[in-house]
Amino acid sequence: MITRADIPYTNAHTHRPVDGYSVFNLAPESTAQALVPRFSVGVHPWYAGDWTKDTIRDHLFKFTGQPGLCAIGECGLDRLRGPEIAQQEMAFIAQIEFSEEMGLPLILHCVRATERLLHLHKKTAPRQQWIFHGFNLRLAMAEALLKEGLKLSFGSAILNRRSAAAKALAACPADQFLLETDEAACSIEEVYAAAAEIRQMAPDGLKVLVFQNWKRTFAHTSE
Repeated sequence: MITRADIPYTNAHTHRPVDGYSVFNLAPESTAQALVPRFSVGVHPWYAGDWTKDTIRDHLFKFTGQPGLCAIGECGLDRLRGPEIAQQEMAFIAQIEFSEEMGLPLILHCVRATERLLHLHKKTAPRQQWIFHGFNLRLAMAEALLKEGLKLSFGSAILNRRSAAAKALAACPADQFLLETDEAACSIEEVYAAAAEIRQMAPDGLKVLVFQNWKRTFAHTSE
């Protein structure tokens, strides 16, 4: 049982397996789930051209018995890289459906396709939480996503206090954000320090708040 005195740092999305309260992004070809206590698995939109709906489902089903599986993703849409958007959308919808079936949150990668992402959220009306990772868009877009019920996960972009990410974090409701490192060289402690300054909170208070958000998001693997 975790007490207030030893609340951990949590990392909602990372490509570097580090500790028990990090969600390691597992690449399709990786076998690293044996080495990390918590992980997400999915088909990234950059590689959606290599998959069909059936092969995606078959792949994801292989991980359903693993106790560390706590999210599907990262998955989503990217208009700058990857196959045509229709193929990306097919892969994304397959993973939305799997997320719903398995009762797991969805970690999102989205580049220049946020309006389409919002359309799909409205259309599919998911029960599971969607987490927009690495958020660094203008405040109006943050507000649209938050209104739709998504959580925003902030990473190294907030180290720049003038960034769109920093402005969005300052305005984000207390229960709708998480923190992450993704592939950045910075530590999760540095991200927390920046977030505490932006939110004008004591560092220990921020840790408690983010840990509560973590538990609500990854409910079945939070202890």
